Amino acid sequence: MGLPADVQLEVFDLGLTVLGEEMMRSKLEGKPISQNLAVMDRIMKGASIRFRERNDARRLELQERREVLRASKVELDWLKHDFRLTLLGADQRDAGPPP
Repeated sequence: MGLPADVQLEVFDLGLTVLGEEMMRSKLEGKPISQNLAVMDRIMKGASIRFRERNDARRLELQERREVLRASKVELDWLKHDFRLTLLGADQRDAGPPP
């Protein structure tokens, strides 16, 4: 499962800070910083992919929960309908499905 989201965010921020410092040091030393940009790009893409995967998994979990709740609501509506018919009496049992 990995680290909690807040810890992952801190680790990611720390990595960006270190990389930013390295880029600044390279610039101050007159070295090209373009080599660090490729590393930065890979880090950002990796974090983005992991973030999307977590969001997709969470979205799927929420969709499954919503389907369970919908099915439960339909079942509850039918039970309430049957209960009302029971209270009204057997002569009105052909009242149809619940609204």
